[in-house]
Amino acid sequence: MARLEEGALPKSTTKRLIKNLDELYKKDKNPLKLLSLLRLGIPSEFFKETLAESSAQVAGPREVILSEYLIAKSK
Repeated sequence: MARLEEGALPKSTTKRLIKNLDELYKKDKNPLKLLSLLRLGIPSEFFKETLAESSAQVAGPREVILSEYLIAKSK
């Protein structure tokens, strides 16, 4: 659901899912079937972690390297 709220799913996929969920809900209100439809209707590539997300998760303490570049003043 977070991916849907973030807008990570294409508009066509979202429209198709809403249409299919609406049809299924009218026939059968079983929540497990609704979840199954969502799981099968969304390609697995949308659940893979992106490079930006994986690089933000580092283990261990963070280190900050402070450096200063000194330029000699000419006289």
